[in-house]
Amino acid sequence: CGGLTCRTASASTSGMHGRRPTTPALFSEAAADATANLRATLTEIRLDLRTGMSRRRELASGLSLEAGTVNRTLLGRRTRYAYLAIAEPWPRCRGVAKVDLATGEAVAVHQYGTGRFGGEASFVPAADDDEREDEGHVVVMVHDEAASTSELAVLDAVTMEAVTT
Repeated sequence: CGGLTCRTASASTSGMHGRRPTTPALFSEAAADATANLRATLTEIRLDLRTGMSRRRELASGLSLEAGTVNRTLLGRRTRYAYLAIAEPWPRCRGVAKVDLATGEAVAVHQYGTGRFGGEASFVPAADDDEREDEGHVVVMVHDEAASTSELAVLDAVTMEAVTT
């Protein structure tokens, strides 16, 4: 790989003898129809080590959420907010949700728009040592399928409104 072009071998295109590669099966219309009801459920499981009992609670019900992140300066400690990709229509992600882990509610949702899908979001804490856990930005790469372009979306982590794209 160098210069302006890069060639790679792919198992999906080998042996095609001049034929155009097809859309990967995961993203085909048939796959979309077959997975239309597939949902990822954000679930909290609490274990009581004294009694051996467990409790299960669904968080942000009604949203299919996956690939979450939190303020990494708080790893290993209790956090209040998580930022997760909205995996709808699966396997594409149409937006990102801010979930309050204390209440179990999605407190803010940012949608990318028609024909725009993103990847896994990252939380970038504010430079100053602010007391607020959610002070910072959520950044995610977003692809516009119609325009065939991608951009970095920067969201205010408190409001989940776009700061810039």
